[in-house]
Amino acid sequence: MNQDSFFLRIFFEGSNLGQELLDRVFRHLNLLETAYFGLRYLDHENQMQWLDPSKKIGKQLKIRKNDSTQDTYTLYFGVKFYAADPCKLIEEITRYQFFLQVKQDIFHGRLPVSFDLAAELGAYVVQWNVQVLRNILTRGEGIDQTLLIEI
Repeated sequence: MNQDSFFLRIFFEGSNLGQELLDRVFRHLNLLETAYFGLRYLDHENQMQWLDPSKKIGKQLKIRKNDSTQDTYTLYFGVKFYAADPCKLIEEITRYQFFLQVKQDIFHGRLPVSFDLAAELGAYVVQWNVQVLRNILTRGEGIDQTLLIEI
């Protein structure tokens, strides 16, 4: 787990729809532009699956009634669809979540980039961190909402 990650414990019933769980996560993250995001989980065959908002959580996670052997499930928040033009995203938090996903994908090799592009993206990260620090030092803004990014 890196410094951008956190755990959110949510209690749910197997009969809840996936959308109910998604709505709780979106509300926690203050996300309004939710169509781009989803929750993934590892199925019983260790294949990553997206939680279907229209289906019951219990059927997707294969939860058996009255089975207390597994009472905790791990789901992963992530970008399900990338915006064609990220500049048209309205909310800053949406752009930030895209940034975190792209950063993780590059770091873990899921999104290959050339050395030149990696250097340019690194410069953007440094520029963003400098702006955040400037806001914190001059106006005290962003202290609660901002995590500095390790490069």
